Amino acid sequence: GIKELVKDVDFVVIAIIAIAVGIDWKLGMGFVMGVVFKDIKARFLKGDGDDNDDDEDDDDGNGKKPKLKVGTSSRRGGRRLSDTGVVPDTPTTPTATAEGVGDGEIKPEDDILGSPLPTWPSSPVNCTSSPPANLFRVRGPTYFKDKVKIPSQDALFPLRGCDLWLTDNAMSDIASHPDMLGGKLRAKESLTVNFMMPWGNLVAYFDMSSYTPGSSKAWDRFLAGDQAYRDKRLKLLPVVVEGPWIAQRAIGPGNSPAVIGKALPVQYHVKKGEYFEIDLVVMASSVARGILSIVKSHTKSITIDLAFIIEGSKEDELPERVLGAFRLHNLDPNKCPKLRKLEEENEEEI
Repeated sequence: GIKELVKDVDFVVIAIIAIAVGIDWKLGMGFVMGVVFKDIKARFLKGDGDDNDDDEDDDDGNGKKPKLKVGTSSRRGGRRLSDTGVVPDTPTTPTATAEGVGDGEIKPEDDILGSPLPTWPSSPVNCTSSPPANLFRVRGPTYFKDKVKIPSQDALFPLRGCDLWLTDNAMSDIASHPDMLGGKLRAKESLTVNFMMPWGNLVAYFDMSSYTPGSSKAWDRFLAGDQAYRDKRLKLLPVVVEGPWIAQRAIGPGNSPAVIGKALPVQYHVKKGEYFEIDLVVMASSVARGILSIVKSHTKSITIDLAFIIEGSKEDELPERVLGAFRLHNLDPNKCPKLRKLEEENEEEI
């Protein structure tokens, strides 16, 4: 079943992002097996679980290779006692909470979360928040001359909220489903980013209603572009805020975004005036499926930021700017709702 496939969505997200940022399959599988071995050692040999490794270099595009700060975790009998991860130089406190998150329009049953996911700090786990955009380094105004990256200005589109749905058949064009964002998605025109995984949909929603055409030439051209144009320019930049060293090693310090279309199939769905959806078809990757099939019972915690950026490929598209970003706080898929099948509703109406 879905819940037996994976017990910790945070670790699965690590694996997915590791694939997205271009880690080859050998490192990806080694990464997973290393964590599995570490967990076995902690559970059965009662080891302390502490590991040390060399810093992984990550070129941020200016020739400099920043050092990776490595966190540690301590275990006894398989229980995680503490986890200390990367502490960015810039503040990590979310600047704003997502709209409506935690309202629970679609009410949970027992301890199952509703839709949308709650907002930090209403809960220390199983929640989302909006990270400061200046955590993410993007191409500066003179990047083509000096290759210098700078902290992003505020995100172009504020976060409205997130959902995590469990399903055996991940849905594309999920914004067309009436349950999204607690049934409130259509209240504002939104950018929807939908991670389609073998066991469900992780969806983030961003408010486009206040955008003025011409404010971002990169975004305007992205909207007007065809599939090939969009695939070459949409980038994902992950940053591990708190988590084990293996996550930081896999993802890096967050200076080098990945062009998503080079690693995964991407689909686009547009309903003018209502939503622009980007589907990241993670389940189409054989590497992703292999990793996800291994991760069945590993239990770890991680707080991770994900930012989307349109690559500035011309002078008038610089400096780059975060399109939208969201933070995941230790989500547990066992507490997430199942996606309602619309065909069942139609059958009842007939």
